[in-house]
Amino acid sequence: MVNFWGHLFNPFSQGGAQLTKKEKKIACLGWLLAPLLIIPGFLAFYGISYYFKNRALKNLTHQPTEQQSSVSQIAKNNIRISHHSIKGLESSSLARENESINEVEGDQKSNTVSIESAEDLPNLTNTVSDSPYLVDYSSLNKPKSLQEAAEMILLTAGFETPFGAPKNYYDKKKQQDTVEEIQGTPALRRAVRCATYYFPEAITPTVLRQYGQRLEQYHIFLIKKISHVFDLKGRVQLPSGRELNLEGFSEDFTIPLIAASFKEFSRENSDNDWVVQHLLSTLTCDLTSDQDIQSIALELQNSNQNRPIAFGSGFDWHSTITGFMGNIGFIANRGYFCNISGVAFYRIENKHLLTEASLQDICRRHYQKGGDFFGHKAFINELGAEYLFTAELPKQKSGNCTYRSTEAYLFTLLAFHQLLTKIPEYFLKGTLDTVELKLALESAKIDFHKWQVFARVAALKELDDEINSLSSSEASPKKIYEGLKAKIIGSY
Repeated sequence: MVNFWGHLFNPFSQGGAQLTKKEKKIACLGWLLAPLLIIPGFLAFYGISYYFKNRALKNLTHQPTEQQSSVSQIAKNNIRISHHSIKGLESSSLARENESINEVEGDQKSNTVSIESAEDLPNLTNTVSDSPYLVDYSSLNKPKSLQEAAEMILLTAGFETPFGAPKNYYDKKKQQDTVEEIQGTPALRRAVRCATYYFPEAITPTVLRQYGQRLEQYHIFLIKKISHVFDLKGRVQLPSGRELNLEGFSEDFTIPLIAASFKEFSRENSDNDWVVQHLLSTLTCDLTSDQDIQSIALELQNSNQNRPIAFGSGFDWHSTITGFMGNIGFIANRGYFCNISGVAFYRIENKHLLTEASLQDICRRHYQKGGDFFGHKAFINELGAEYLFTAELPKQKSGNCTYRSTEAYLFTLLAFHQLLTKIPEYFLKGTLDTVELKLALESAKIDFHKWQVFARVAALKELDDEINSLSSSEASPKKIYEGLKAKIIGSY
């Protein structure tokens, strides 16, 4: 038997010849049965490991960064979380393929989102009227002057680090900042929109410097504006020692920044007031109540609706602008999920498909995770829309999607204004002439590019003014701004 066990796994070797005939038969049978015993055991072990691995992964939170360079890792078939009532903190989910205007491939899953309490969200119930402003800000404190508006922006708790963390908190292992550090707190986003509703220029660095001390929040607004205008990347250290990511912001800040800049650019052309007003009326996550959604859905379903209604859309770490004008829908996107960067246009035949549920999905971006957002597929599958074309604009070069997408919406408004001036009933036609729309977009690019040059020159002037106004005792902030200027010169 010693030889049997010694040669069990090789009964035909030289040593195996010492086995009896019966032992050889048993050894051969063992040889044949071994895989049948080993394979099920291996599969069972693999299955148990896979189960516990997936269970652990479900408890992790994935937070994509705006610097991520490739969309090939983003999910093609991920779970889409739809929040149909923020007030009641109720949520529903549906599956949707996520792609750009052309198809985007990937296999990464998005995660559900924990929603913060919405008790402090202002009740902005509104009956839609002829005013370009779609929400009523009367429930918020109304600033009585430009100074009060600036102070409201500077003194509202703004770019917070996680509770209990030091001011220079940054998870270097995960390479992540928190949403509040990058995009501001909900309270600050609401305060900025309220202040700039009455005084659009209140958020400009010139006004903030005039009416307030150089608080850390002032430096953040100025640095973020400069870095977004000039596509800067990296991090700077604030005078307090806190590190600030140059990328990432909120459309609640870039909407009034761009509106104030364009207002200054076109101050001798009062016709452009229409563009500024409708840009400022863009609806965003923290300023749109369920009652607002209900009334806006009714207006959009009306066949006589003939004004632009736009929403800050996308997902928690990427900003787009989605809007509607008559029978036309559009998405301004120059980052994730856009193989064609710019503004994509769609024809919507059945406007009754623009339901409250759809609008909730569009405008609640801070409660959407991963690449899960209302995009091209939703227009085609949920709204039954026909894709028309994309007006191309250069793709964003850094994590400044909130600025570049808002900028693309400004460009769209310029074209819409030209069309309405030329053909007031254009958007109400049964059959839209896309040639007219394309011509208006080409024409709008002239003023749009002129404004872009104006915005860059103005931002450089603000940077120089800041450097020149700092005394020798304020060497730390002066060094920051001189470093930013060197970055700009080096990139152009």
